Amino acid sequence: MAIKGIGIDICSSRINGRLALLERDLAYYADCGFEYVEIPVHGVDAIFAGRLLEPRMRRAKEILAQFELRYTVHAPDLVNLFDVERLPVHKAVLRSTLIFARQIGAEVVVYHAGAVNFLNEDLGLGEERLKEIEREALIEIADETADWGVSIAVENGRLDSYSSHLPALVEQVRAIGRPNVGITFDFGHAFLSACWRGFDLYQATRLAAPHVIHIHAHDNFGVAMDVPSGMPYIDQAPLGVGDLHMPPGWGAVPYQELLTGLETPPAVFLLELHPRWMDVAPQALEMARRLAALMG
Repeated sequence: MAIKGIGIDICSSRINGRLALLERDLAYYADCGFEYVEIPVHGVDAIFAGRLLEPRMRRAKEILAQFELRYTVHAPDLVNLFDVERLPVHKAVLRSTLIFARQIGAEVVVYHAGAVNFLNEDLGLGEERLKEIEREALIEIADETADWGVSIAVENGRLDSYSSHLPALVEQVRAIGRPNVGITFDFGHAFLSACWRGFDLYQATRLAAPHVIHIHAHDNFGVAMDVPSGMPYIDQAPLGVGDLHMPPGWGAVPYQELLTGLETPPAVFLLELHPRWMDVAPQALEMARRLAALMG
């Protein structure tokens, strides 16, 4: 297995539509030596009501083209193919995200696996039926975009998603059965889920490996308490709770054990860090290189 390169994410809430800030952050990451950057399509205000906003698309593309970087794309966090009542707009947003990715030459679009939340919990549909609806939607979109050179990488998500139990995500991707649909393996999320649910993280990582086409790496302490919405990071961090998105090596994710000899299809090894850690990006890059070198 060959890692395609080492990348880092652009934080959607940091950019918040400010393309001048996007340009500065890209310049910084290019100077650090990153090879890939993950672009949040919602962070650049490129999609409204499911449709691409062409002036923003063009301006973002102009900015991205200035740098000798390669790109992946993150779909909006709230895209949720479990949201049956609003399914057409969620599908439209995902399609537009893939168009955006194709336009900028990106190789992967990250989609957070479906979750039961306030949007759909009162519909009375069981999780298996919701997973079937998600499969149908992803198969439809994957078939439409099969020759675009862009893959959909379903990310193991928060504890309210079936994907927090990694074998269930593997089963879902296998059932979709499309070569342009794989897994974004988020090690930070996986560690939190394993600590919460009690499954064997090492075995789950090996189970997922043949389907992993993209990697998110960050760290936490495995304390998956229900952090109140809006709890400031500055209060969350001292307790070591939740999805902290620290540089690898700062928390308790057992990267050495999990990555040694791990074999996946070609993937980008992408750091997904809280923006407060931008100043240590060069050191995080060196750690990411060492960790990626452990893989088989």
